[in-house]
Amino acid sequence: QEGELVFRLAEIYWDKSKFAYQTEFKTFDDDYQKWVDAGRQGKEPALAAYTKKSEAYKKQALDNYGIVLEKFPDYPRLDEVLYIMAFNQYEAGKTKEAVDNYSQLIRQYQESEYVSDAYLALGEHYFKGNDLQKSTKAYKKAYDIGEAKKRPSVSNYALYKLAWCDFNAQTYEDALSKFKDVIRRSGKETGGDGAKPGKTEKLQLKREALNDMVLTYSQLDQTKDAYEYLKREAGAPEGYRLTTKLAAVYK
Repeated sequence: QEGELVFRLAEIYWDKSKFAYQTEFKTFDDDYQKWVDAGRQGKEPALAAYTKKSEAYKKQALDNYGIVLEKFPDYPRLDEVLYIMAFNQYEAGKTKEAVDNYSQLIRQYQESEYVSDAYLALGEHYFKGNDLQKSTKAYKKAYDIGEAKKRPSVSNYALYKLAWCDFNAQTYEDALSKFKDVIRRSGKETGGDGAKPGKTEKLQLKREALNDMVLTYSQLDQTKDAYEYLKREAGAPEGYRLTTKLAAVYK
């Protein structure tokens, strides 16, 4: 029970940090605009000077997550604590600590529902750092586990990012195939992670894949196939817009 209370307290501190940051940022934004309107005279406002309260709450939240992990080894939701701590650390700019905790989660709690999310987070980290090999490996693990655990929200997004990995590796046929698979899967209504994947989420992923396919088609010189496919999957007006976008690439 004590571990649960410390965990809940950490969550409260994190929420307070986000709320405080919204207020702090608005004050900073107002002051920055006044500085601009005054001809940029004097010292430029710095965001860090405005976020002391939110940073203090954030530190307290992370400290409390750490207490749960260190002092309550029998707490039944340690995998969840580790994942949330890693996620919040990454948001707080503590990248190395976050990556270490995602990796620890994967090693220690192989059957946890958060393992696929951890792989997805690592994939995003390595993709952002242009490490194609590591990002591809992480996304592939997220996809495989998402499929096995019937978590389409994870596996569909991992597949979408694997398409981008193929594009960056200049294997354009593979990228196109994966983008098409994302679009096909986005039309499915059923999900397995306790609930149906949100319709808005699926439509957004489909829209992103359709837009990104334009660049892929431009590398393959398949303009006729592109128009027919885009028109069929996006509808005539949107298909025309995307085809026009493709034409602009060739200018």
